[in-house]
Amino acid sequence: MKVIYASSGLSDFDDYVPFRDGTRVVVTLPDGTQEGFTFYGQPEGTFFIEDYRPRFVADGGVWGQADVSQ
Repeated sequence: MKVIYASSGLSDFDDYVPFRDGTRVVVTLPDGTQEGFTFYGQPEGTFFIEDYRPRFVADGGVWGQADVSQ
């Protein structure tokens, strides 16, 4: 999946607009069908540091998965 971002004007932050909880992503598969996912930040971390892992929840009836690889 390739995501194209609009410019945020914040060049010190790689010029990307971050996803917010509830951001929808629609993926078009090679056969033309589309699958939708909703983004949520999954809190994780230690006692002193709060961090978030990206999580995508599939729409009802969608069997595919969306994940962020690092």
